[in-house]
Amino acid sequence: MGDTKYLNGKGRRNYLVCMVIMYAMILFYVLKIVIGVVNSVYVARTPQEDINVEFNGYEYRYDFPFVGHMKLGHDYYPGYVQPVSGKSLVLAVSVMGSLAMDLPVLVLLLYGRRALRRIARERSPFLPETAKDIRRIGQILLLIGFLQKGIFQAGVTEIGFHTYYVDNPFFNGSWICVGFLVLLIGNVFETGCELQAEADQTL
Repeated sequence: MGDTKYLNGKGRRNYLVCMVIMYAMILFYVLKIVIGVVNSVYVARTPQEDINVEFNGYEYRYDFPFVGHMKLGHDYYPGYVQPVSGKSLVLAVSVMGSLAMDLPVLVLLLYGRRALRRIARERSPFLPETAKDIRRIGQILLLIGFLQKGIFQAGVTEIGFHTYYVDNPFFNGSWICVGFLVLLIGNVFETGCELQAEADQTL
């Protein structure tokens, strides 16, 4: 999980805990995406009459035969139209869930893993590459916060309902706040890089 020889005992323990959690999350999202692809292929190859989507007046639900289920709450679809078909709806939610919900978080985690491994490997965390990774993480967080929900809703309703629908507000304030905070941390790391470079020149 990286070279931790430049970390003290407490720092090494914290690093290892963080990396275990990071790898567990990466594995979780990789499995989610793989399962999503398998389920999408299954639904695409299954006749429409064999796709039984349940609706309880609040949400649509479909249980996949292998693992997992599809659930679409009322916040994510227009209540004034019916789905084109159960098959189209399940495919829309499965595909858009992988593309808009799971894949961006996986990319975010991979950038985080790379930054952590570099910090543990080098004598100083203040490296231009680390600052760049942190800024990229902040940018991805902002994209998730501003666009994820809207893209998911637009894709699902276009494929599954043949209409356009984006709920208002279509953004997630929590992701946006964290994104700006990470960008601020990236700026701090940039300043640290400059100070580190000046110290190295002095020495």
